[in-house]
Amino acid sequence: MNIYAYVLLGMISSFLLVIAMVLLFVRYKKNMLRQQYRLQTAELNHQKQLTKVIIESQENERKQIGKELHDDVGNALASLRLFLDEHMVQYLQTDVKEAYKKRINAIFHKVRTISHQLSIVEIELFGLREAIFILAENTTVKGALNVQVEERDCRIPDDMEYTTSVIIYRVLQELLTNTMKHAKADTVNISIECFGEKDELIINYTDNGIGLSSKKMLKGMGFKNIESRLQIANGRFEFVNAEQQGFHVAIYIPLSNVHFKG
Repeated sequence: MNIYAYVLLGMISSFLLVIAMVLLFVRYKKNMLRQQYRLQTAELNHQKQLTKVIIESQENERKQIGKELHDDVGNALASLRLFLDEHMVQYLQTDVKEAYKKRINAIFHKVRTISHQLSIVEIELFGLREAIFILAENTTVKGALNVQVEERDCRIPDDMEYTTSVIIYRVLQELLTNTMKHAKADTVNISIECFGEKDELIINYTDNGIGLSSKKMLKGMGFKNIESRLQIANGRFEFVNAEQQGFHVAIYIPLSNVHFKG
């Protein structure tokens, strides 16, 4: 075998060795990426579970505080009103009597409202659908906003598990609070599509206010809290016209990942 054959054989061997090294590197890189993906997925799931535990703990604490407000403070106010009626009303002038009754009734109503906001008894008693309608009605009755709820293609699911129902309710509650505080709006429309193209629960929240004019406003108005809550249900939200007048956010929750009551 002449020298050219040895050179050619050496070049082929070197080429095959380079190919083998490249294949090994690619395989190593794929394994690293796969492992990194698994770690990131595990970390994301851990964060999601941790957030869920925190939110459930907060809801349990709110429920307990709401119950104590309703039972203890509410009963104390009722007893005070009875005591005043029996022992002091006869010594008061008519206008003073009416003024004190109005004030006590106002305090009693405020305590009851806060208690209901903390515990969301409507979800426990009637389910998510009725709770959303009651939230809209109560907000409208207060005169803060005219809230309309529209079911476009089906009824709002009211057989979801309690945690998922609370997430949706709290998100809508947060959005209504933001509208009342910042939007200068008088009308809110909440429309629900139970099934979209991707088998999702779609909630469109729209108001006729001034809209959101900057990213800074978005960061300071509770949307991080909304995002954290939705992630537990594998949901997300999108701003439809953040730079225009009026405010429109679409909330998506995949029904395939929603647990229903069995």
